[in-house]
Amino acid sequence: MFKKIILLTLIVTSSFVNSQTISVLQDKEQFHTVNSIDSANFKFITEPVNNGLNNGVYWFKIENVVKGYLEIHNSTISEAYLYHNKIPIFPIKNKTYVTFKVKDSESIYLKVNTHKEANIPIRILSDPEYLEKTNSDGIFSGLFYGFGLMVLLINLFFFFNFKEKTFLYYSLFLFSFSLMFSYRDGFIYFIGFSKEFVHYTESFAHTIVGLTGFVFTTNYLNLKSHFPKFIWFAIGIITASFIFDIIHLFTNEYVYFALADIGSIIIFTSCWVCSLLLIKKHKYAPVFFIGYTVLLFFTFDYFIAPSFGITSVNISTNTLKMGSYIEMLVITAAVAYRMNIIHKENIFMHDELYKYTQEINSLSIELEKNKKGENEASLEYNLSNRENQVLEGIRSGKSNKEIGATLFISVNTVKYHVKNIYEKLDINNRKEVVEKLK
Repeated sequence: MFKKIILLTLIVTSSFVNSQTISVLQDKEQFHTVNSIDSANFKFITEPVNNGLNNGVYWFKIENVVKGYLEIHNSTISEAYLYHNKIPIFPIKNKTYVTFKVKDSESIYLKVNTHKEANIPIRILSDPEYLEKTNSDGIFSGLFYGFGLMVLLINLFFFFNFKEKTFLYYSLFLFSFSLMFSYRDGFIYFIGFSKEFVHYTESFAHTIVGLTGFVFTTNYLNLKSHFPKFIWFAIGIITASFIFDIIHLFTNEYVYFALADIGSIIIFTSCWVCSLLLIKKHKYAPVFFIGYTVLLFFTFDYFIAPSFGITSVNISTNTLKMGSYIEMLVITAAVAYRMNIIHKENIFMHDELYKYTQEINSLSIELEKNKKGENEASLEYNLSNRENQVLEGIRSGKSNKEIGATLFISVNTVKYHVKNIYEKLDINNRKEVVEKLK
């Protein structure tokens, strides 16, 4: 009986919560105030507002409100006002996202001013739900940044111990990516940075991720050798992104922020394509390709899609963090695997170079012996320079005609020198020349 009562209570509560409705009005001209908003024509919505670059002021009418917390789950939104019976309700201080404490009411009005993407996910959670969400977000953030720090230190350790620059470049990429992520999940506020700092630096942080990702990929896949033209293409894209960042800094027009982000995603995509093209050439390219596939997918959905109002799979922050764990492990393993392969190749090349050097030394010794034999024969038997040249031809097995062609002299002249050589060496034929000069 007790279980039935609890189940009935949950069903009734759920029905009451689900009866909550949200309507929206975009106030492009900022015409409305809290005193005039009652007469405005709102549009009922079932999905969060996601209008991309079409930012500005949005009003929301929320009806059948249940006691709990109202949260705007987008850290780029910092300017929001909530009204109940035209009386302002102030947001809770020191929260990652703009959050209000609400009571049971027939209707409330929410005014949101979006300076960046018009992505406004509104969530009203009961006290237990909000507490559970806050705890889970805190745990995931702690795990994500703790794990990222651990991977960063591991890569730096490998760099200082093995002097492999790829580990350093990946460390820089990992640091910049984690920093960019901290802007979006609000962790940067938690560590003490102000909203003004975030406003002026976030766009540059995104572009730096593209830059460090490009530097890391170039070193890892040796793109200078395989795709030299791509290097100049990437430098041009990154330069353009920084220019857009500067324009955004002075104009505060979000479109330039978005264009800089497009530059970064072009760099990521190009690096991903390069790894795909090099899969058959390098054993370590497939591992990189897998890691970058995860990174590219999550980055586009979480950072790029909202800027342009693109309907995506709506990856949650915690899901993205889980994907980032995979990417960190895969890329770190890829760098270590690459270092191992290159180490083996270096050992093989060292052995081959050693063998080649030994062969060169043997040939040099043999050549010295031959020269020494020639000099000794020349001194012992009083041979002229031309007779020495003819003698070398005889020892090489050449005919008189071939010797003459080599020395640019007639066959008769060769015969004359051969006759003198025979007399000086006291021999009668060519076979005796070889025997005489052993």
